[in-house]
Amino acid sequence: MIELSTSRMKPGVVTVFILLLVLIVPKAHGQEQDFRTWWEVDISKDLTNDLQASLDFSQRFRANSLQYDRSLVTAGLEYELFKNFEIEAGYRFYVVRNDRMQLTTKYRINGDVSYSVDLAAFEIQFRERVQYGFDDFSTIEVFADNKLTNRNKLTLEYDLFASPLTLFGSYELFTDISNISSIEISDHRVELGVEYALTFKSQLSLSYMFDTEVNTSNPLTAHVIVVGFGYDL
Repeated sequence: MIELSTSRMKPGVVTVFILLLVLIVPKAHGQEQDFRTWWEVDISKDLTNDLQASLDFSQRFRANSLQYDRSLVTAGLEYELFKNFEIEAGYRFYVVRNDRMQLTTKYRINGDVSYSVDLAAFEIQFRERVQYGFDDFSTIEVFADNKLTNRNKLTLEYDLFASPLTLFGSYELFTDISNISSIEISDHRVELGVEYALTFKSQLSLSYMFDTEVNTSNPLTAHVIVVGFGYDL
């Protein structure tokens, strides 16, 4: 039997995220910098024991959080095939302000597979997502005009004993797979934060995200504060 020692894992967890930041930050040298804020509301409801529906609203600001960036609405259905193994389908509509200060609409569909492991007070989750973004429904079948992205995300959560607080951290890797002949990494995200259970059904979260683009002509490094509120109907 393998025993888990939380006292030994805590320094290890910190070390992992420090190493991730060390590996990513040097690549950000010389990139465009920005400070951004994201405000999110997540509403979910269990339709059955295995099926859950969710509706997410998000408002994002850029240019040192002084300029409107985009508004997003995302609907999703999540189904637990067996314990800790889930599949999910999602649809997103969003309004974006482009560099010419014009508002445009975009769409995205995604499919997820995720698996989580519970280790005492820790939970480790791996999520595999494939998403397809397009500007309008007339171009959804024109594959070359749209973007297909693979996203791998590893999340670690730690529940503080006898406390409403949960600490969490994640690393997410974005890979552009639109062109099969030249698949390349497009983005890295590291996020560290805390979630506070307001009630049995509601949660408030605050996190810092380090988001850096790669393999693009004008790469961006964004420091993002994410404020979220979740409610289970």
